[in-house]
Amino acid sequence: MYFDKIAFNWDNLSKQERAQALSDRIKEEVNDASKLTALDFGCGTGLIAFNLTDTFNEIYCTDLSKNMLEVLNNKLTESDNEKIKIIEINSLDSEIFAEKFNVVFSSMVFHHIVDIETELKRLYHLLKKDGIIIIIDLDVVDKRFHSDNGDFDGHHGFDRESLADSLKNIGFKNTSYKTVFSGKKKVDNDDINYSLFLIKGEK
Repeated sequence: MYFDKIAFNWDNLSKQERAQALSDRIKEEVNDASKLTALDFGCGTGLIAFNLTDTFNEIYCTDLSKNMLEVLNNKLTESDNEKIKIIEINSLDSEIFAEKFNVVFSSMVFHHIVDIETELKRLYHLLKKDGIIIIIDLDVVDKRFHSDNGDFDGHHGFDRESLADSLKNIGFKNTSYKTVFSGKKKVDNDDINYSLFLIKGEK
């Protein structure tokens, strides 16, 4: 798995800076979250979760990559952070997590997911009534953006309105979206520009 291969070298400076910028934008979308429980869906090494530990009461983290979770677990072992909890991604199908979370957020995850509708239904089921989903992901991007990932079979970014329609079809309401980040990725000696948007919906 691609992310297992790169997990132990993931936390470079550019990833840390981007995670901080995106964490700040997530904070702007939640009001008085000190008593709220959040799920970081596709947490990676936990860069965003760590940035948000002062925002939420507790954050559950899950990811398909076992090595990403290993890196996160090592961080937790070395820190005194008791707000972050790691769960296996298959555990989300247990009824103990049904309507457990006030907020579900993900960053740069959904363009890797082939069946968007199924995952949105899954996350809708996990949210409490009036809970919110926050997805940060790519606008439509040059296909070379993922040329370094031989396993990639997802989406080369999203049309924002189409993703908003997908959220509405599942049952989310009051959807909105906005640009939250722009950057460049070096591919074959070329700089590929990309932008990220944040889309939000309420259960």
